[in-house]
Amino acid sequence: MFSQLVIPTISKASQALDKLKSDAKQYEGFAANAGEDLLDEDKLNEQLQTLQMQQVAAASRFRFSNKFF
Repeated sequence: MFSQLVIPTISKASQALDKLKSDAKQYEGFAANAGEDLLDEDKLNEQLQTLQMQQVAAASRFRFSNKFF
């Protein structure tokens, strides 16, 4: 009974732990590659606003220059 129930359960738990360790190492690798550039919502919103203002300014210059041609 021991070999039929406990050993397979231990084996499955060991496999699950190995997968968890592997996933944790993969996550650590991703986090290390991200470095200081982790996503910051406030910074992203500022960048978006700046880019939108640049887009409006460029469109305005384009419309203004088309008036002369």
